[in-house]
Amino acid sequence: MKKYVLILILWPGIGMAKPEIGDSGVSSPCMSQVVSQSMLASQSLVASNHTRRSVDNSVESKQVSDGVGVQSLELRSPDAAFIGLRGWVLKIINDPINFFTLILAVYTYKLSQTTKRLWVEAKIAGKIAEDNAKAARSAADAATRAADAYMITERAWVCVLGAQNEDVYNIVNDRNPLRAGNKFSLRWSNTGKTPVRDVVFQAQSKIVSVDDGEPEFVRQDIGNLDRGVLYPNALVSTQPHQYGEADIQRLAKKEIRIFLYGYASYYDVLGQQKRHTEICLEVEYDGVKNNQRNFAFKQATSYNSIS
Repeated sequence: MKKYVLILILWPGIGMAKPEIGDSGVSSPCMSQVVSQSMLASQSLVASNHTRRSVDNSVESKQVSDGVGVQSLELRSPDAAFIGLRGWVLKIINDPINFFTLILAVYTYKLSQTTKRLWVEAKIAGKIAEDNAKAARSAADAATRAADAYMITERAWVCVLGAQNEDVYNIVNDRNPLRAGNKFSLRWSNTGKTPVRDVVFQAQSKIVSVDDGEPEFVRQDIGNLDRGVLYPNALVSTQPHQYGEADIQRLAKKEIRIFLYGYASYYDVLGQQKRHTEICLEVEYDGVKNNQRNFAFKQATSYNSIS
């Protein structure tokens, strides 16, 4: 039926009341009636279709307008945030660039957090390493001080304990000995706790005028001197220097000054460092007691060192 109606619409001339010739060559009234009814039906169908299209358009317009109203109402509703979030999620999922941007943002955030954590851990590790280094330096310094203290307390020390005097007599007979002067020597000792090796002693003595200052002493070359070992608390005296009776009388009258010089070089068993002790004493007359001459030994201002 629609096919025929379409043909009628496309061919408007068909709707005209023209007599058609049948097989007999005479127009048929029934045919005209049929054509008239068909034209009326097609016009009614076209009007119906037009009406339906108008209704559909109005319904679509109403739906669009209602949709806008509903959307505006939904944006004002409490569920608007959820709807916006859903739309945002859908937009990210449907758009590859937005999805990649989201993944990149999440990865960047995780990377920043990891970097921050690593930085904090590195800072803590650096502080621990610094503290350990300080502790190690302190321990090393303490060990060095302990070793130095041990060396000081346990090492050998060759020192001069003093000088000794010995009267010299010319024996004429046992009842009347004649004084012939005095001998002076230096007494040395190892006051440390360990022995010394390759020890060499030197001793000198000089007389100067009372108006002169302290004399100068020149140490000898020890290359050809004998070397020995001195054990802890051992005592040794250097070669004595003898002065005649005339010199002792002049010393008593303060006309001259007598100086004793001593030098010792050695090695202790705890190290390879060469050590020495140097001393200079001035002899002073101190009278006679119990038929014995007494002398005092005062340390001079120069030639006094120890290492």
